[in-house]
Amino acid sequence: MSLHRMEFNRQSLIGSLTAEVPPLLRMKSGDTLRFNTPDAGWGVGESWATRVKPVARETVYDGGHGPSRVEAIALGSAVVDLRITQIVNGVKGVHALLPQGAFR
Repeated sequence: MSLHRMEFNRQSLIGSLTAEVPPLLRMKSGDTLRFNTPDAGWGVGESWATRVKPVARETVYDGGHGPSRVEAIALGSAVVDLRITQIVNGVKGVHALLPQGAFR
């Protein structure tokens, strides 16, 4: 069993899985991976719900990891900074900034 670490950088930020991009790491059963994720999310759309959907991603709250949904919402309401960062032809964009230190 090995412990692998992956830093967040341009090379490790991949938006889709494809055979054209070789894997950054090969792991064996029982190995552990430690990594950081970006502390920002973004969304674009005509309605508030559409813009924040990619940022909110309810699927992250699987009940087995991290804070409960209620704890995450409470933390988010206290430390997440939401900003409208784009208004073009009536379509607004929003960014959510969550400091990584919020979870320590």
